[in-house]
Amino acid sequence: MSERERIMQVMAQKGFTASQFAEAIGIQRAAMSHITSGRNNPSLDVMKKILERFPDISPDWLLMEKGPMKRGSQPVATPPESTPPPPAPSLFVGLPPAATSPESLADFTPELPEQPKTIARGVERILLFYSDGTFESFVPERKEQGEV
Repeated sequence: MSERERIMQVMAQKGFTASQFAEAIGIQRAAMSHITSGRNNPSLDVMKKILERFPDISPDWLLMEKGPMKRGSQPVATPPESTPPPPAPSLFVGLPPAATSPESLADFTPELPEQPKTIARGVERILLFYSDGTFESFVPERKEQGEV
């Protein structure tokens, strides 16, 4: 079994998705994605972070596939019950409980920031700078109001 497969087994045993596992051990999601896809092998730093976050995992098993997965346990055919993943963050942080009911949200109209006022502008001059150090200046013709 490869290091990647052992990490995947830890994730499954703990009940984490790849992104939850990355967050739990303190690495970037992209790094975890590269490991789970097989693109990159896990670094020693990643393995150490797994062992620090999950002290029940045997370092011998995780690093060298020796002995049981858990410290002080006998090898088992089925992994022990997994812990549930952490709850998803709420979109309604800071709102009173009554404000999160579907009925109250139906009439909710978010306040939009005031849009900046547009100012009519015109091109005064166009400068072109060339790599040989020269430049050209162009001034557009002015149209009288009413002309199209």
